Amino acid sequence: MAVARAARAAGDRAAARAWLAFAVDTDPEWELPRVELADLLLASDRGPDAAAAAARLLERGTRTPSRNPRLYKLLGEARARLGQPGGAVAVWARSLELSEDLDLRLARSALLRELPGRLDEAITEMEKVQAARPEDPAPRSLLAEAYEAAGRSAEAEDELRWLASADPSSAAALRRLSRFYERANDRARAADTERAARAVEKPARRMRSLKPGA
Repeated sequence: MAVARAARAAGDRAAARAWLAFAVDTDPEWELPRVELADLLLASDRGPDAAAAAARLLERGTRTPSRNPRLYKLLGEARARLGQPGGAVAVWARSLELSEDLDLRLARSALLRELPGRLDEAITEMEKVQAARPEDPAPRSLLAEAYEAAGRSAEAEDELRWLASADPSSAAALRRLSRFYERANDRARAADTERAARAVEKPARRMRSLKPGA
């Protein structure tokens, strides 16, 4: 294992993969090299073949329940890449039971949001991350979409207004709020917010048009 890790640290992924494959073949029940090899496969190649190979390695560890949250995290990533969102959120839930990981919880919530009948669960997960990271725009951005999809328009508006106020120079955030007002048939506020977005864009355009030394 030490040789494989040293090879990967040195950027020699082929050697690391060869050493890890040897360790897996030598002792198929040894979990650590399977996890390391799966991680390397997923990091080296984003294609479906690598994801499928990683999933096969990791699924051995689910036959006798593992206590390694990283195994379930990587297995969820492999399944997500293979277009298996239901399988991904299931093993990610197990990973989170073993060890809290707010980034993983947020990724899981985004997948839940796409699964039929699981919008409320997705919102609950997003809210947990938002409560832990109140200044992070990522969970608020996801919550805005989820709240609107759930018909919770006032809460969606609150999140979009927070995002716009958190970055006053962002025309994109203002325009997103404007589109929300359009969908809500609030034409006056949609127009006001669109004007604000254009006003933010004008100075940025002028700065880009200035030549060096002008």
